[in-house]
Amino acid sequence: MVRKMDKANSLFIIGVAALIVAGGAIGVAWVMTYNSSPSQPQASAVQNGPYQLTLVITTNNYFNSTVGDQPAFFVLENGSLVPSTTITVPSGVEISITIICYDNGTAPPVPASMSRVFGTVGNMEQIVNNTMVNMTQASGGLEILSGAQNVSAVNQNDIAHTFTLFSQSTPIVNIPPVPPTSVVHAVIPAMSPGVYQWHCEAACGSGPSGWSGAMDTPPGWMTGGFIVS
Repeated sequence: MVRKMDKANSLFIIGVAALIVAGGAIGVAWVMTYNSSPSQPQASAVQNGPYQLTLVITTNNYFNSTVGDQPAFFVLENGSLVPSTTITVPSGVEISITIICYDNGTAPPVPASMSRVFGTVGNMEQIVNNTMVNMTQASGGLEILSGAQNVSAVNQNDIAHTFTLFSQSTPIVNIPPVPPTSVVHAVIPAMSPGVYQWHCEAACGSGPSGWSGAMDTPPGWMTGGFIVS
C-alpha cells in the first residue's frame, strides 16, 4: 500500500517542530538533513541517564519505478536522518524512545496482540499529535494546555506502523505509533547486551496485501538489527 501525502500534511512536515518528550519536559527538534552514517550510541547518553533514541518515519522514499514511494524508518541523530538498518544502543540504561510519524495513512488492521503496548515501562506509551495539541499565546511564548495521551493499547484500525523488538522470534517490545502524523514516546527498561531485531508489524508496504515493497526488502525500510552493546 503506497501512501500519499496531501497538501495539508506536506505543510505539516515542512513547518512543524517535532515534539520530543524526555524527562517530563517537552523540547523541540527539527528534521533537517539526510546522512548515510549508521546509527551509533552517544557516549554522553550512557553517562547521563536514559539513552535518547529518536526514530522518524517518512513516506517519500523512492523504491522503484513500479512501486514508487514507500515508507521507511530513520534514526534522527544531531539533526540528520541516518539509516535504521542497524540501531545501536547502550546496555544498562533505560532507552527513552520517541517516534515521529509523518505517514498520514493507516495500514490494514494489525493482529490484536500488536495493538497493545508492551515491554515499555508500565506497558504504556504517550501519544502527541496535531489534533490533541491545544496551545495558547502567553507572555513567555506558546503555552501548551494539553497535548498528550497515555495509552496501553490502540485501535487496530488506526495504526500506521509499529516498532516491535524481537528476541529471536519472540516479540518483547511493541510500540504502535498511532494515529498517523503523530509523535509517540515510551521508555524501554534497560536491556541485556545482545543482538535483537526490529520490525514493523503493520502491513504498510505495497501489493494487494501490503506485505510487498518496503515490507520484504533488505533491512533499513521496515526491519533491521537492534544491537544492545
